[in-house]
Amino acid sequence: MGEYNLALECYEEAIWVDPSYYMAWNNKGTILGLIGEYNSAIDCYDKSLQINPDNMDSWFNKGVVLFDLGSYDDSIKCYENALGLDPNYAPRLARERKCVKRDETL
Repeated sequence: MGEYNLALECYEEAIWVDPSYYMAWNNKGTILGLIGEYNSAIDCYDKSLQINPDNMDSWFNKGVVLFDLGSYDDSIKCYENALGLDPNYAPRLARERKCVKRDETL
């Protein structure tokens, strides 16, 4: 947990220096997601996307967190946005299909 806290401190400092650094927001969201702070992670991805709506990584990562929360429809929308930016990125497509299959079984 110490490494995650150190990483969070680094990203928070980067954001303090440059609040428009969208990848720092994205990466902070990733760390928060890893430690189970899902709503805070989503807030970070939203901030990243507010700064740069074409940030494929933030769309994908937000989709991962929403999937983990069981919000499959919202997760699919995020994956679709990511795929719209790079339709050839196979892992994103595979994750979206997994989400669709899971939603169909519920």
